[in-house]
Amino acid sequence: MKLNTYLQFNGNCEAALSFYADIFNGKLELMRFRDAPPCEGMDAPPPDNVMHGCVSFADQSLMGTDSTMGETAQPISGAHIVINIDDVTHAEELFAALAHGGNIQMPIAKTFWAERYGIVTDRFGTPWMINCAAAA
Repeated sequence: MKLNTYLQFNGNCEAALSFYADIFNGKLELMRFRDAPPCEGMDAPPPDNVMHGCVSFADQSLMGTDSTMGETAQPISGAHIVINIDDVTHAEELFAALAHGGNIQMPIAKTFWAERYGIVTDRFGTPWMINCAAAA
């Protein structure tokens, strides 16, 4: 079994997934609404919007789409995407990249349970927790 995160955006899915592909050193694949057959009885979304996108890195993937059918994507509430990482420098670099243009809720710092831990919402509205475990 594999658990994946699927994010919804308001027309900026490509920008968000491109950003994540860059900072996670991942491979980006996009499928646009223009590539799908028309759905009878549904308003066509903007053809350049992302119907399905995927960033693959290591054995992980982060997926997303642009809102459809008059829906507006709402910010994530009550949940975060958690990154558990073993390298302090890499944890700090990821946090800084995610924080650029975003909103820091808890600056990344040493805690009693971790070498580094921080909470940030990136510029696309996605909330993240970065956790770099304490040395054993």
